[in-house]
Amino acid sequence: MPEIHPIRVRCPDSYPPCYSTGRGDENGLFNQWHELELEGSARYQTQLDRILASVNHFIQPSSDVETFNTCAIPPWYQHDVDVSVSLSSKEEEAINHEALFERIRRDPGQMLYYTDGSMLDKHVGAGLVQMQDGKASLNHSHSQYLGTQMEVYDAEMWAIQKAVALSITSNSTSSTSHTQHLWIFSDNQSAVKRIAKPTPGPGFNLVISILKHARLLENRGIQLHISWVPGHSDVEGNEHADRLAKEGTTLQDDTREAYISLAYLGRMVKNQRFQEWQEQWKTSIVGRSYQGSPTAKFSPLAKELSRHQVATLTQLRTGHGYFNSYLQRIPSAEVASAFCTCGRKHQTPEHLLLYCPLYSKERKEMARALKPIPLTKTTVLYTLKGTKALTTFLQSTNVATRQWILRGSQENSPDEDVGNNGWRGERVGWGRLANTDENGET
Repeated sequence: MPEIHPIRVRCPDSYPPCYSTGRGDENGLFNQWHELELEGSARYQTQLDRILASVNHFIQPSSDVETFNTCAIPPWYQHDVDVSVSLSSKEEEAINHEALFERIRRDPGQMLYYTDGSMLDKHVGAGLVQMQDGKASLNHSHSQYLGTQMEVYDAEMWAIQKAVALSITSNSTSSTSHTQHLWIFSDNQSAVKRIAKPTPGPGFNLVISILKHARLLENRGIQLHISWVPGHSDVEGNEHADRLAKEGTTLQDDTREAYISLAYLGRMVKNQRFQEWQEQWKTSIVGRSYQGSPTAKFSPLAKELSRHQVATLTQLRTGHGYFNSYLQRIPSAEVASAFCTCGRKHQTPEHLLLYCPLYSKERKEMARALKPIPLTKTTVLYTLKGTKALTTFLQSTNVATRQWILRGSQENSPDEDVGNNGWRGERVGWGRLANTDENGET
């Protein structure tokens, strides 16, 4: 810990001095996080070592990983960079950009760059070009190879940063420069928006550099504008930058600017965890009521449903929801029996949808809407036509919802034994059900 650190300043003189970064593991009881092939179960000295060991297939101690100073930009900092992303369609914005380009081109006090990033066969490249007199300047263009462990997003950010840096060099070497505005156009909205919100995260090292150069430009009376331009919309500067970025992916002998980005690591870790989840699903003995396999894509069957309906559909598919067969296993729910209020069988999703006599009328309507498809649990929960019919069934019965559980079945006949909460047979306690929302959140 540095001597000027606030904690050290407040400590007495007897506070121990800075220790070396070595670990006190003389007996070799713990594994190093970067060891790839381990025999038996691994033991790590700290939780940080355990976390690093989970990604040691992607990084090693010698790896050049993206780093940044989290304190470089305070949370309250407000920069003066004009960052804009149009809400118009690509077609409309292409027309608007053409008019803006003409206005910039006719003003000698304006400097203009187009930037782009590209990935071909896992190789990442960046490109940028300055426009002069309405045409791409070959003397002010650049292609750069960025390796195989970065994302297109990183390449877009790098190209913007490079354009800002080159503009400062250009204005420093030119004795006749009268530049008042620097325009940089990128077709990546994520990169442009990233500059608007300079918070620690992927690409923050490049954001720091961009804002640092922006302050230098401001001191010289130059306003920096970073804007989104629609890609592949016949904008000449953007098309030229795209070609330069693709050229950059082929310059694989120059690795000076290549490093492992946090965005790349995030994607790789996510993919690794998803693959592990899929493998675990194949051998898992739980969740068998859910048909199919894990997917990161949103089900097309649920696109037209509300959040409430998607929650109910998911609960019916997994068997974890507002029905006695599940609630009876949760002590805090105080559900005394797994039997349905009809008194015949356990209150499972299959029973409620296909057999419970309390909903015979609504079930007939659901079967009619499904014809000629037979009424089964699979067709109701896992087909588009079945999901639409199920939506109508749920709207008319409100089954498998929190309100339905708390209110009790309204289909009870007067001469049947009804508990204090409107249920046949044994009393159903309120438990924590009364303190949760429709999605099961407290």
